[in-house]
Formats: sequence, structure tokens, C-alpha cells
Amino acid sequence: MLLRKMPMSMLERIRKERFRVGQEKYGDKHLKRDNLWDVMEELLDAKNILDLAKDRYTRQLSRPLPIEYWEFRIRLNEAITYLLYELSEKWPDVVATDEEGGERIGDPFCKPSQPHRV
Repeated sequence: MLLRKMPMSMLERIRKERFRVGQEKYGDKHLKRDNLWDVMEELLDAKNILDLAKDRYTRQLSRPLPIEYWEFRIRLNEAITYLLYELSEKWPDVVATDEEGGERIGDPFCKPSQPHRV
């Protein structure tokens, strides 16, 4: 199904199913993970995937991207900035430990039992 034809109700069903599968696989490990760090990783992955989509678009169509691509990229950057500098400031260290986080790509200084600090 093309994304633009997907009803919001289907998107919500997909989200719930992804949550269910994740809960089955990981259980309560989220209680010992830095969840905001997880969100940041997913947002950075989204930027990377968006770059790959841009690459495909420009290679296959040989024309400029629509303005909506750039607007979305700006909003994604704004979400990352808000996460880093607004929400994380209000997140107490006690819920930012990362015993189950494992090695984080690009964070060589983090010890699993310590809060992440950028």
C-alpha cells in the first residue's frame, strides 16, 4: 500500500502491533534503558533513511526534491533539537540509566549504569 493512501487507523494498528511484538521480545528491559537515548537513535536513523530516500529519488527521477522533503527534514531536526535541549533537561538522571542499553554507536564514554550526557 502506498503510504499516502494509508488511513490513520491503519497506522495506529501498525504502531500497536510493533509495540506488542517489541514487548514480547524485550519485556520490561525498557525499565533499564535510557529511553530518550533510544528515541534519539531512532530519530537519527530516520534522518539517515530520509537521506537514502533522497538518493533514490534523485537517481531515479533526476529532478529536484519537492519542498515537502526539505520541510520534513527541518521538522525532524527540530524534533531532535527539542529532545536534546528541552525534554532531556526535564528528565531526571534516575530514569536515564542504561543498564540494558548495551554499546551505543557513537557514545564511547557512556557506562551502562550512568545517565547519557551529550
